[in-house]
Amino acid sequence: MSKLLTDHDEIRAWVSSHAGTPVATSVPDGHGGYRTNLHLQFGQRMFGDDNDESRDQLGGVEMITWQEWFETFEKEKLGLRVSTPDDNWHDSAFALEKRP
Repeated sequence: MSKLLTDHDEIRAWVSSHAGTPVATSVPDGHGGYRTNLHLQFGQRMFGDDNDESRDQLGGVEMITWQEWFETFEKEKLGLRVSTPDDNWHDSAFALEKRP
């Protein structure tokens, strides 16, 4: 069964254990502005560092700090659904979704 993570430390630990980095994209909001879509980028460790001070642009995906990522995460009331050992999901499968 999958598990919905909302605790920031648990999320950072899970992402770190899969060599992930917090990233975001800006998309038009349909009202002349933009909104932030959160993502996680895996296998890009060389573009970030552990002190959350780095920023890079990778094909429209902006690497952001954990603080920025979690601000949007909380504002949008999201959770990170991850696989558990007894799941049929791949070990690194995840999904961002609204909290119940």
